[in-house]
Formats: sequence, C-alpha cells, structure tokens
Amino acid sequence: DPANAAKLFSELGEWAQAGAAWERAGNAVEAAGAWERAGDFNRADEVLTRADLFLKRAQLLSRLGRVEEAVRTLLERGDSAAAWEILSHHGGTFPGLADELAGLATWLAAHVDVPTAISAVQRAVGGLAVQRNLLSAFYTQAKLLEQQGDWKSAEGVWQRIVDFDYAYQDAAARLQDATTHRLDEERTVATNPPGTPASDAANRYSLEKELGRGGMGVVYRATDNRLGRTVAIKILNPRQHNPEAIRRLEREARAAAALSHPGIVHIYDFDEGFGSHFIAMEFVSGPTLTQLLRDDQAYLRRHFLAITRQIVDAVAYAHAHSIVHRDLKPANMILADRRQVKILDFGIARRLDELESTSTGATGTPFYMAPEQILGEDPDQRTDVYALGVTLFQLSTGTLPFPSGNILRSHLEVAPPDPRSLVPDIDPAIAAVILRCLAKPRDQRPADGAALLTELEAIGGRT
Repeated sequence: DPANAAKLFSELGEWAQAGAAWERAGNAVEAAGAWERAGDFNRADEVLTRADLFLKRAQLLSRLGRVEEAVRTLLERGDSAAAWEILSHHGGTFPGLADELAGLATWLAAHVDVPTAISAVQRAVGGLAVQRNLLSAFYTQAKLLEQQGDWKSAEGVWQRIVDFDYAYQDAAARLQDATTHRLDEERTVATNPPGTPASDAANRYSLEKELGRGGMGVVYRATDNRLGRTVAIKILNPRQHNPEAIRRLEREARAAAALSHPGIVHIYDFDEGFGSHFIAMEFVSGPTLTQLLRDDQAYLRRHFLAITRQIVDAVAYAHAHSIVHRDLKPANMILADRRQVKILDFGIARRLDELESTSTGATGTPFYMAPEQILGEDPDQRTDVYALGVTLFQLSTGTLPFPSGNILRSHLEVAPPDPRSLVPDIDPAIAAVILRCLAKPRDQRPADGAALLTELEAIGGRT
C-alpha cells in the first residue's frame, strides 16, 4: 500500500522515498510536501503543476522567494485576493510585475479600498524612475491618487509620465486637469473667510476617537470631511511649543510628506488648528509590533523574514530619499491587516522628541539608541541600522539586547549577546546580520537600509 509506505518513510524522515510513495498513492499535496522537506523543490513544483494545484504551487514559489512567478500564477487563474496575500508578505519592489500590479490595483480599488490599491501599484514603481515598461503602473497610480482626492500627488505622477512620453494615452490632458483641481483647492484655502485656525481645522476634520496620548500631545481617529477619508490627527501639546522647533517640524513634515511607500505611514498635512498645531496622516488599523511582542511572539517568529524585509524595505526607500527616521522601534511599527508593516513618524520623530523633551525633559527610550546618538553626534542612515538591529534582535528573541541595568553604558561599551544564546534555532546568518547592525563603530554596520536589505534578501533566497 503506497500510502502506508509513505507514512512509514515520513516517520523515518526518509522524505524523498516518502515523496515518491505519496506520488504512487495519488496524493499530490503530501507528495509535494515530502519532496520539499527532502530539498527537491523542483520535484515538488512538478507534482503540484501536474495536479493543477495552482494555489499550493504559488505558496511553494513564495516560500522559495520566487515571488513574481507566484503572483503571476495566481493572477493568470484570476485569484487576485490570493495574489495580494502573497505579495503582502514580501518586501521590495517588483518592476517586472508592473502590468500585473496595475491590474491588481484596479481590482483592489473595486473590491477592497483605494489606499490598498495604491499600495499595490507602488510595489511596482516605488522609488523608481519612469521607464517604458513601468508606464502602465505609473498611469494607474496617478488615476488612483485622483480617485483618492490627492490632486497634488496625482499631478506629480502625471508630470513624470508626460516628461517621459508626452503622447502617452491621455496623460497630458489629465495633468492639466489635476493641476486645475490642485489650484482650485489652493484658491479655496486662500480665499476662505478669515477665522480661527481651530475652526477651519474643525470644519475639515471631525475628531471621532482618541487613539493615544503622551507628552507630545494626543492622537485621534478622524474623518477628513473634504476628501471623505479616515485619517489620524496628532494634535501637539500647546504648552510645549517652541516656535523654532515648530518651524523645523513643519519643514521636515512637508519633506516627509513626499515619501510614498506602502511601508511608511503617509503624512498628509501639517497646520494650525484645534488650539494648537497638528499633523494629519494616514490612518492605519492594527497592532504595533510592541503589542505583538507581548501577545503573539509565535506569529512574529513564524513570519520573521517577511516582516523584517518589509520594515527594511521601507527604511531603504526613505534612506534613498535622504530621510533618516532617528527613532525606529517596534512601537513605531504597525502591522496592518496582518499583511503590511507600516512605520510611523518617518522624518519627524526627532522633532517630535524635541517638543516632548522641551516640556518633560525626556529624551526618549534609550533601548534603541545607537552609540553616536548617546554621545550627541549627528545621526545618519547607520544610526537607523543600529535601531533596526535592536528591533530585529527583539523580534527574533522576544527580548532586548540590553533590557536592564545601565542601558546607555551598555550601548556604548558592552558587546550584545548572540541571539542564538537566547533562541538556539535562529538561523546563524540572521544572527550574524543582527550583530553587524549592532556594531559600536558605525562604519562596521551595513551602510544603509538598502545594504541591509541586500543581506536579508540573500538569506531569504537561501532558505
């Protein structure tokens, strides 16, 4: 009996023989699983292909890092939901999927929501220049931004398309239309009857629920009445305003607003209102990684590489645009819909900390601070890499490298423990990457997010 033989071989760990026996028994799923455990991924792929188990095959391809092939397999069969599910668990951009992701984004806009659709198409074009093979994705991105009411961003994308190919479809006419809408919005703001900034803000935004508060102020879920979308409003504590710090925060918030990446919480606006200054940003529903460390460490370990690559991909994108976070930590990372990690406060964390310390004397948590930050030196991309090292250490082990005692001195002088001393089954390559990120001299760390992402992708392709 081939099935009984397959079970016996499985119990003995003879996976290749188990795979062959399961094939003779006609059980393609068990056969593919056995061949995969035997390390014969091509045979597993062949078994699933012959049995036309396209979803199982796509999942196998995803585990092997063959993401583009997995997504195409599902889209060719019309399973857009499964294609997005797989894509959401992998970081990076996929320009080779430009046409497919343009179509997937259109499906997501109709069946999920427009922000998710924009996230999908950004996986094809994020951080890239306009190229002929990417035009369909850029075109879809601009249309979705219009649909969301973000005329300024849409205008920017249309301009890039027209600069590359003036005759591409109706891009030139759409650019003119987007410019008209953007100017109309600006004129509306400029010609509104005089009133207090608070009343203008209150007319545009309806505060609905307090989400959290701290020394810097209070965060609310709100509705943007003009654009009909849910946003988060961070109202700064008016008692701690330093005019120069506010000016710096506004300047950096507007620079950060130009970032467009599925792993970065988008900043929409910085203005006066609600008796203070406030920041309007993308609303994201989901637990922070700090909450998951407390409530579901098993999930984080199970999806460690996928989550890590999403985080580092977002950081790499920001670094490529010369923006450093300066306060990366699990509390600033939200897992939206158990699919996409989104990082809060990119580009403005330092200024928010300045405002908070003006009032409270606090300098922020020391657990993720690089040695150069402790010494008062200027931070750079490698400072973020150090904080990522602490974060990855925590996600993989469930604890911090320096959880107690003189934390600042430890960051300056004490070698971090090998993560494998806490969790022995951590991949040695992952442990080595984490320890390189935690090097005391910054020139011994990966140079930036992109360099770290390259190391992680090499591990992902090997496992």
